[in-house]
Amino acid sequence: FRDNREVMERFFDENETLQEDEVTKLHHDIAYLLYPSITRALALNKAYKVIVDEQSFIYGREAHIKPVQNIHKSVEIGEATEVEMVMKQ
Repeated sequence: FRDNREVMERFFDENETLQEDEVTKLHHDIAYLLYPSITRALALNKAYKVIVDEQSFIYGREAHIKPVQNIHKSVEIGEATEVEMVMKQ
């Protein structure tokens, strides 16, 4: 989701402020975050077909519409991720 413009535009305004009303929608239906629009879904299907046709899985199996910019290209061994474990009660 870090480089998904559709999600970023839905959940953040032009000042990169999180839109609380959009987050509230997730409390009732997580699909609001997970499912792409029809236009994006069709574009992702085309991109994935290219990967399958070429069998070019060297960059992974995830289809992207354009080059991903907002990612970590490498992570040092032992580097903190800031991901917290959540234990279900």
